[in-house]
Amino acid sequence: MSQLKAAALACLIAVWIVPAVEGQSESRRQLDRTKNLSEEIRQSYERHQADGLKITIYQLVSNQMRPVNPGQSFTAGDRIKIKFESNFDGYVYVINVTPTGERRLLFPRPSSRRNQVRASQQYDIPTSGEFLFDKDPGLEVLQILMSRSQVYFLEAILDRGSLKSTHVPLDKGALRSLRNLTGSPTRLKGSGIATEIKSKRTAGLQTRILTLEPRREGSILVLASAKGTSRFAPGELSVFEIRLNHY
Repeated sequence: MSQLKAAALACLIAVWIVPAVEGQSESRRQLDRTKNLSEEIRQSYERHQADGLKITIYQLVSNQMRPVNPGQSFTAGDRIKIKFESNFDGYVYVINVTPTGERRLLFPRPSSRRNQVRASQQYDIPTSGEFLFDKDPGLEVLQILMSRSQVYFLEAILDRGSLKSTHVPLDKGALRSLRNLTGSPTRLKGSGIATEIKSKRTAGLQTRILTLEPRREGSILVLASAKGTSRFAPGELSVFEIRLNHY
C-alpha cells in the first residue's frame, strides 16, 4: 500500500510541476519576444530605417526634471514637460483633450509657429515652463500628430488664433477634419501611450498605423509602420495619444 501511495503522490507532483514549468517557459518566451520587438524598433529608429519619434515625459520634483512612467497617476499641482526627438525632418502638432472633452491645440502657439522639427534635435513641449495639472480630475490626453508636411486644417486655425493665446480651441471645421482621420471620440480608458488609431483617409490626408515600443520606462519610441515602406509619404500623418491620469 505504501508503495502505491508513493507512486500516486509522485504522479500528482509530476502533474503539478509540468504545467508550472510550461507556464514559466511561456512567460520567458513572451519576455524574449518583447525584448526582441523592442530591440528591432530601437534599431529601426536609430538606423533611420523607419520614421519615428522618441518621447520622454518629465515631472518637476524638488526643482529637478525627472523622467516618469506615463502610466502613473498625477495630482493637482504636478508639473510635467514632454521632450521629443524625431529621426526625420517634419512637423509635429499637439492637441489637448481635456477631461470634459474640449480639444485645443497646445503646440505650436500662434505667436511662434516653430513646429518644424529636424532629425536628431530635441524639442520641449511646452517650449518654456511646464504643464500644470489643475484641480479638475480626469484623464488628460495629449494627441500628437507627426508628418513630413504641414497639416492644413491645423495651420488654418493657427492663422486665426490670437498671438497672445497659450492654446487655440479647435473650431468645427478642424474638429470635423480631425474626427474624419481619428474616428469619433470614445470614452478613453487607462493611462499611458496608445496607438489604437487605425489607418484612414480623408481630403488628401491619410493616417498611418504606428508601432509602439513595448517598454514603459524611460524614453518610448513610436514608429511609422505599414506594409511596404516605413517612411511618411506626402499627405501622410500619424496620430497617437499620451494619456495622463489626473485625480
